[in-house]
Amino acid sequence: MSSIRAIESTFHINLRSVQELIDFDRTVLDAAVQIIDGLRVSVDQNHPALADRIGNAVQMLRNVRTNDSMRSHYETIYNQCVVLLVSHFGSALHSIFRLSAPTRLASSAEKDALKDELKFSLAELNELDFQMRERIGDLLVSKRDISFQDMQSTRRAFKGYLGVEIGSGAHVNNIILAQAARNAIVHSGAVIDVKFVKQVSGAKPRDLKLQVAEGERLAFVPAEVEQVASNMREFVANITRQLDAPPAKNVF
Repeated sequence: MSSIRAIESTFHINLRSVQELIDFDRTVLDAAVQIIDGLRVSVDQNHPALADRIGNAVQMLRNVRTNDSMRSHYETIYNQCVVLLVSHFGSALHSIFRLSAPTRLASSAEKDALKDELKFSLAELNELDFQMRERIGDLLVSKRDISFQDMQSTRRAFKGYLGVEIGSGAHVNNIILAQAARNAIVHSGAVIDVKFVKQVSGAKPRDLKLQVAEGERLAFVPAEVEQVASNMREFVANITRQLDAPPAKNVF
């Protein structure tokens, strides 16, 4: 399914953009060192004293870069990187589900799922333009309130309607924690609340934030953001591998 692979490729591009955001301080410092050191070289012969002062500034910037001294001030940026990852992840899953539903639903869905009845108003039917088969994915998302920023909802949707198995383990539980963190960051000022604690209580084993307590503040670091990105990449790859197998039949 080349179109699904294209969605996966776009997802990877989005993950790299978050990675670039994580490393923006290093990028800025590297550029500053290069420019200022070039200035030092250009004035060295005619103004050695000034060149020494510029060289000291360059060394200071190099030390900041080597020791990542600025990173402790970027808590908000790293937290927002988690928010972005969850958004990109949910968008990719939504696109994959929407694209796969017309061809996978009849052959891969659970039998009970095929008995689902969707109700429409006359206004909604008028907007469909009789393209219901191609829009079956969007209709299911809307009528069944499927959220791809919630793991339980995602699992039910892909298994029930597309026959895609979503496994378990630390990589999935890390994503569950990131999804809960996204809600806390956006809606609770990054403060852990009762909802967050409840949402991650069963997400074990996991590699991130092993101990959480109500009232504490979430503060992600680059390595944790990168871990989440890696787990999401693995998750999407697992889904696309299963969807590469063509459906056995199509009764629509």
